[in-house]
Amino acid sequence: SVVDRIRQIRVNEARLLLAGTNDSVTIIAERCGFSSYNYMGRVFHEETGMTPSAYRAQFRARRI
Repeated sequence: SVVDRIRQIRVNEARLLLAGTNDSVTIIAERCGFSSYNYMGRVFHEETGMTPSAYRAQFRARRI
């Protein structure tokens, strides 16, 4: 559905920002159009199987 597609786009943008910036997760949630950090965390976890912070940590560990 359209809602699911919008959600995917927001999560993909969040993934890019988590991997490519040092911005706080709260700021990233706002930039991606989520109503709150908590909501982004829930949606992100549903889509990726991990929290935004865990995703960032995993991505950074791969770069080292």
